[in-house]
Amino acid sequence: STAQHVINVEADALTTGSVAQFYSIASNTSTRNLVKIVNDHASATGATGLLIDQDANQTALKIDSESTSATVLDIDAGVTTTGSGLTVTAGSLSSGSAAIFNTGSTDLETTASGGFVEINHTANSASKVNNLLFIKNDHASASATTGLLIDQDADGISMNIDSEATTNHTMTFTSPAQTTGFVISMSDTNALT
Repeated sequence: STAQHVINVEADALTTGSVAQFYSIASNTSTRNLVKIVNDHASATGATGLLIDQDANQTALKIDSESTSATVLDIDAGVTTTGSGLTVTAGSLSSGSAAIFNTGSTDLETTASGGFVEINHTANSASKVNNLLFIKNDHASASATTGLLIDQDADGISMNIDSEATTNHTMTFTSPAQTTGFVISMSDTNALT
């Protein structure tokens, strides 16, 4: 078959059951994959490894992991150059979010070498201009959009910059269109002593 499905399963009368289940209770510690999908031809650029088309208002992919020190989701994009390791498109957002990182852990202790969310660059990119974090509000009329908001509710530092620069600036503000406002504005500091 060239244009038809090799395997086609229809289960239109399901209630609490599943269309398919892959189950293993093996205790062997050898490295293996319980389910593996391989697109083994470099020319098959139109083949998607796995497509989930969720037409209901429900979660499309859910991962329930019991791992404590291992990575729950590992994306290896080691040969990607001009593409993206992960792309999220959410063009109909109103009060929702494209991504939420949430923790209620009382044991959070990343010290100064890490954080709840980490962006880590270890390669020598020399003089190649790049940004480890890039935030862009790309519509001139979206004047109510804040580029970055930090809401610190605890008696702690809101922003800490540790720079090893010797001849370059630690912080730079570029505001060529500024006419009447302030480049830096500080308000509600009446409690200072």
